[in-house]
Amino acid sequence: MSPVHYSTPAGLFAAHHSQIRWTKTLVRGSSIVTGETQPAESTGFPSVVNLHKQSQAFQNHIKLLESVDWANTSIGDPSEWPIALRTICSFVLACPFPTALYWGEDLVILYNKPYTELTAQKHPSLLGKLYREGWPEIWQLMEETMENAFYNAKPSTKDDDLLFINRHGFLEECYFSWSLVPVLHPDGKVGGLLNPAFDSTKRVIAERHIQTLRNLGQMAATAQEADNFYQVALESLLSNPYDIPFACIYKIQQLSFVLSASIGLPSNHNLIPYLIDASSPLAEYYITAHKSISYVLFENVEEFCAGSDQCRRGWDIPVQRAVIYPIFANEGDRPSGMLMMGLNPRRPFDEVYQIFLELLSRQLATGMGRVQLFEEDVKRVNEITELSRQNGIELQRQLAQTTKELKQSEMKFTRMAEICPAGIYIADSSGALSYVNQAWSEISGNPKSQPLTEWMDSIHPDDLKLVKSSWEKCFRGEQQRLEYRWKTPYQGKERWTIASSAPEYDHHGQIIGVTGCIMNVSERKNSEKYQQKRAEEAIERKRQQEYFIDMTSHEMRNPLGAIIQTVDFVVESLHNLLQMVSSRKSFSSIDIARKVNENILDMKTIVLCTTHMRRITNDILTLSKVDSNLLLVTPVDFQLKECVEGVLKMFEAELQSKQIASELDFDKSYTELGICWVKADPSRFNQVLINLFTNAIKFTDKRPHRLIKLNISASTERPSLPDSTINQCTILVENPIYLIFSVTDTGSGLKEGERAILFQRFMQATPKTHVKYGGSGLGLFICRKLVELQGGEITVSSVEGQGSTFAFYIVAQRGSNPDDKSMNSLPVVSTSPKLVDAFQLNQSSYNFTLLNLSDLHVLIVEDNVINQRILRKQLNQIGWTTYVANHGQEALEQIAKSKFRSSALDDAFPLDICLVDVEMPVMDGITCVRKIREMEQKGELCGHVPAIAVSANARKEQIDKMIAAGMDDFVTKPYRIPELLEKMKVVLARISGQDKGVGMNMDKTGKV
Repeated sequence: MSPVHYSTPAGLFAAHHSQIRWTKTLVRGSSIVTGETQPAESTGFPSVVNLHKQSQAFQNHIKLLESVDWANTSIGDPSEWPIALRTICSFVLACPFPTALYWGEDLVILYNKPYTELTAQKHPSLLGKLYREGWPEIWQLMEETMENAFYNAKPSTKDDDLLFINRHGFLEECYFSWSLVPVLHPDGKVGGLLNPAFDSTKRVIAERHIQTLRNLGQMAATAQEADNFYQVALESLLSNPYDIPFACIYKIQQLSFVLSASIGLPSNHNLIPYLIDASSPLAEYYITAHKSISYVLFENVEEFCAGSDQCRRGWDIPVQRAVIYPIFANEGDRPSGMLMMGLNPRRPFDEVYQIFLELLSRQLATGMGRVQLFEEDVKRVNEITELSRQNGIELQRQLAQTTKELKQSEMKFTRMAEICPAGIYIADSSGALSYVNQAWSEISGNPKSQPLTEWMDSIHPDDLKLVKSSWEKCFRGEQQRLEYRWKTPYQGKERWTIASSAPEYDHHGQIIGVTGCIMNVSERKNSEKYQQKRAEEAIERKRQQEYFIDMTSHEMRNPLGAIIQTVDFVVESLHNLLQMVSSRKSFSSIDIARKVNENILDMKTIVLCTTHMRRITNDILTLSKVDSNLLLVTPVDFQLKECVEGVLKMFEAELQSKQIASELDFDKSYTELGICWVKADPSRFNQVLINLFTNAIKFTDKRPHRLIKLNISASTERPSLPDSTINQCTILVENPIYLIFSVTDTGSGLKEGERAILFQRFMQATPKTHVKYGGSGLGLFICRKLVELQGGEITVSSVEGQGSTFAFYIVAQRGSNPDDKSMNSLPVVSTSPKLVDAFQLNQSSYNFTLLNLSDLHVLIVEDNVINQRILRKQLNQIGWTTYVANHGQEALEQIAKSKFRSSALDDAFPLDICLVDVEMPVMDGITCVRKIREMEQKGELCGHVPAIAVSANARKEQIDKMIAAGMDDFVTKPYRIPELLEKMKVVLARISGQDKGVGMNMDKTGKV
C-alpha cells in the first residue's frame, strides 16, 4: 500500500508557537507517521486553536492535562516533547470520540475528554500513569498485544471485547470495540500507540436482555398448563446465567409462601426453602416485597448460603445480591406470586438492569395470566360443548357471544397448531396448499422455505394415483381417510402417513377448500410388517412341527402295530403249543422246534421294532437337548477301531437280512500317525455314525447293487471338506488330531437342489422321502449339531442315481489306556444307543455265569405292577432271589429288616442290591436313597447299600440329581436285561473292590 500524505493548516492543530506553521501526517499501512515541514520552537502543552470556542468541559479537561506533572514521567516536560508527540497529542485532544495515547516504552497514558466516560472513577488519576499501573486488572491480558504493537509496529483491533475493569469499585463486565495503532517517528521508529475505543457494553448487555426476554416470550406463548408454567418459564432463563444466576418463584397461600419453581440452586438450598412462613429468616424480605408494588433488594445473600453451596453460575464467583419482585398475574392490586432473582456480580444494579428485571417479571405475570386465561377458555369451551349436548336451544342463544370470545382466542389456537404433533394443512379452492404447520413439513419432508405447489412430487410413485384420486373426491364433497407413503431417502425406511381430509364450505354451501391432518405411522406399519413376518414364520414352524409329529406318529405306529400283531401271534402260538402238550396228542419234536423257531423269529421282530422306536425317541431327546443348549461333550479315552467295529456290529444282522455288503477301511494316514487310543466323546461320535449308517441302509435297501463303505483317516491339520455348508466351530485343544470319516453308499443319490436343505431341522431331501423311506427328518440335523459340538464339519457329495458320500471330521487328542483307573470312577454318562446286536441276544445272555454272581438278593422298588412283575420274573429266571416294594417308604421298611441293619436279628433276610424307580407315590426314589445314605451316616445301617436308579428320566440334570442324592449308577427306560445286569456287575464290583468274578454274600452284620 502506498503512503498517503495529509497536510493540514495549523488552524486545526497547533501548539504554543511564536508563528503559524504547517504539520505533516503520513498514514503508512496501519501506522501513523508524524513530521513537520516548518519546524519552530515549542513553548508549552499542546492545545487546540480556538480553545475558547470549545465547551467548558473540554476546556476543563485541557486544564487538567496541563496540571499533570509530566516532568516526572518518562515522556518529560511538554516543552521538550518531540513534534511527533505534540502533533498526535493535538490530534487525540481534538478527536470527538474516545481516544487514548500511550507514549514511550512505559506506555504513559494520555486521553481526551470523551475517553473519561470509559475510565469513570479512574479519572483523573489515570492521566500520566503507566498503562500497567493505570489498568492493572487487564495488563496481563493486554501486555502481549501492547508489546507486539510497540516493538513490531503491528496494529490490532477487536469488536465487543470482554474486559473486566475496576472503574466503579469492583471488577465490572465491560465490552469495548477498540483499535491499537502504532504512531511512528519520522525515522520510522514507534513512539507510541493510539487507542480509539468505544464502550459497547450497553448494547451487548441490551442484546442479551432482549434475547432472554424473547426466549421467555416464546416459551410463554406456547405454554398451556398453569401448574408447570413457572418451572418451564424459569428453565427458559437458563440460557442467561450471567444476569440471572439463580431464580425462584413462590406462590402465595394464605399467610405463607410455597416454592413453585427454581433454577440455579439445589432443591435443599437455604435460599429456597419449600415453605416460608412468619418464622422463616427470609420472611421479612418477602413480606416487604408483597406489600410493595416494586422490588426489594436483598443485599446479604452470602449470609443465607452458610451450610449450603454458594451460587456461582455465570462468572464462577459467589452471587452477593438478589432482588425480589411481586408477580401480578391476575387483575387487582394483590400479587399472586413472588419472584427472587440473583444479580450479576459483575454488573451494577443500575436503571437498565432494573428495567430488564421489571420487564421480565411483568412478562412472567403476563404469561401466567395468559395460560390461566387459556385454561379458562378451554374449560369454558368444554362446558359449552357439554351444555350444547344437553340443550341445543341454549347453544343457539349463546352462539353469538361464544363466537366473539372464540375470535379473541383465535391467535392462541393458531399458536397451538404450530406445536401440534400432527401435520395440519389447508388448501384453497384450486387445490394449492395455503397453510401447513411445522409438523406437516417434518412428516412430508417439504421444508416451509420451499414452495408448496409441488408437494405431490414427494409422494411415493406407487401411491401417487391413489392420493390424487382421494384429493379429487374430497373436492367433490367426500371426506377422505387413507394411508400412503412418501418418497424414501437413500437407504432409508419407508415413511408411511395416515391422512384425513374434509372439504370446507362457505355460507352458500360451495366448497372453498380442504382442511386436513396427517400423522406419521411408519413405526406402526413397520411393526405390522414385522408381526406379519413373525406370524408367517410361526405358521411355517407350526406346519413343520405338525409334519414332524405326523412323521413321528407314523414311524412310531408302524412298529407299534407290528409289535401288537406279533405279540398276538406269539400268544396264540404258545396257547396252541400248550394245548398240544396238555392234550397229550401225538406230536413230533419237529413240530415243537418249528413252533419255537417261529416264536423266536417273532420275538426278534419285536426287538427290531422296539429298537427302531427307541432310535426315534433318542432323536427327539437329542433335539430337545440341542434346543436347550444342554448337549455336552464328555471326552474319554477309548480305542477308535473297537468303537467303530462295535457300531458296525450293531448293524450286522440288518445288513445280512437286507443283503447289503459293508466295508471298513482305515486310510494309511491313520496308520502312519500310529493312532490307537484317542480322547473324544464316543457316545456323540457313535450317534453320528449310527445316523449316517441308518440313512445309508434306508436308501440302499432297494438298489440292485448294495454296498456301504466306511473310510477312516486322520490328520494333524484341519481338513477342508468340499461343498461344506456348515459353519466351522473351532475348539482349542493341545496337539489336536482331526479324525475324518466318510460313509459312502450306492443308494438313490440326491438332486442338485436337495443338498442345501439336507442338514436343516425337520427337512428331508424331498416331501416324498418320508413316504418312500420313512424317518423324522431329524437325523442329519442332529448329526450336524453333534459334529459342530465336537469342533468339526459335515458335508455331502452325491450324484442322482449313483449314491452319496457323507463326510465329517471331529477334533480329538491322543489318548491312553485307562485300565488302571477305569474302576475308580463312575462310568461316563451316555444316553446314546448301546452297541448291542439285538439279534445276538438270546437266552445265553441271561446266564448267571456271565456275571460270576451267585445267589444274589435284589430288592425291586417299583410302583408299576406290570414292570415290577416282568423284572422280577426275569431275575428269578436267572436264579436270583427278589423282593418288591411299591414305593420308597416300603423300601426303607424292608431294608430295616435286612442284614444291613446294624442291630440285625437272626431272621434278617440277606440283601445285595436295590433297583429303585424314581417317580413313585408316597416316597420317590431320590428321597428314598437320600434317607438310606443318612441312615448309613448315623450308623443305623452297616456298610454301603448298593442302589441303581431305574427311570425314564434321561436328561443330564435329572441324572446328576440322582447321583447327587446317592445313587451308585442309573439305567434309563426302556432297557435290555443284559444292560441292567452289566450295570449291576459294575456297581457291585466297584463297591466290593473286585474287578472280576464278583460274588456277593452277606454275613449277619450285613457286610459284604
